Amino acid sequence: EEDKAGQLTAKQFFATYAFHLVVARNYKLAFGISAGMRSQANGLFIGNSADPALSSLPIVVPFLPDVSAGVKLYSKKIFIDFSVKQLYKNKIQNGDKKIGSPSLLRPHAYLTIGRKFNSRTYEYVFEPSVHIKSTFTARPSVTAGCMMYINKRIGIGLFGRFPDCVYGVIQVKIFKNVVIGFAYDYTLSPFKTASANSMEIMAGISPMMSVENLPGEQSTASCPVFDY
Repeated sequence: EEDKAGQLTAKQFFATYAFHLVVARNYKLAFGISAGMRSQANGLFIGNSADPALSSLPIVVPFLPDVSAGVKLYSKKIFIDFSVKQLYKNKIQNGDKKIGSPSLLRPHAYLTIGRKFNSRTYEYVFEPSVHIKSTFTARPSVTAGCMMYINKRIGIGLFGRFPDCVYGVIQVKIFKNVVIGFAYDYTLSPFKTASANSMEIMAGISPMMSVENLPGEQSTASCPVFDY
């Protein structure tokens, strides 16, 4: 993944694994962990030889290890999950180690709560949700919106993170275990003068290696990402 926002660029690569358990008749519990590497850099056009913090360019943070973890409780009607990113507290130093060194990449917490409303024939599914994220020390950021799934194949959504942005999402399930998606973010905040709007393209493939049909303690739950 590569993100660009103004004069900041972040690159990262992660491998993720999740384990799903049936904990009650209608509820399942998932545990997940993600581990990988990340890097950050500033644009070359902000260099200033008279400024100790900007005298050594390009300001590039080498690839550093990073770990994230989370837990999710869900059923066919509700879901709630909590996760924390940047558990590995890396320290960053500028070129001359004079100003702002070392800076700490703080952990970020994410909380999501959602509810599914099915039509009588299950042809349509409405899924409103609220997403809250925070660094434990700063004011939380809140995103809210709704997804609508049609015939378990197409998903359309609209969300807002006020006063920062609004964005739309579309997902299409091509096969039982393959989904592709596109999202477009329209910037509302003054930050748009530096870097307005963004888009994202994603593709997900589930290997379908579960043993869902086995009885008793060996039964597992399907991945909720593809559970329209």
